[in-house]
Amino acid sequence: MRILRDMPDLKLQEIHQTITIGTADVELSRMLEIPLNAPVAHAYRTATDADGTIVFVGNGVYRGDVVRLDIKVAL
Repeated sequence: MRILRDMPDLKLQEIHQTITIGTADVELSRMLEIPLNAPVAHAYRTATDADGTIVFVGNGVYRGDVVRLDIKVAL
């Protein structure tokens, strides 16, 4: 999302990301060069500007061996 933050006239209001863990099908295993049924993370992202307009929608798939979730919750 760095490319969005670096756009001078864009004021981001919110970024939302959903991550789902799954397995690689034939196409994903070929594209990611991993075994069939290897773990993958599917990431769906949206970003909205100050007016609530969606300015970015992205779908990504990551190899399971490079995914790390680091979550901090303020109490």
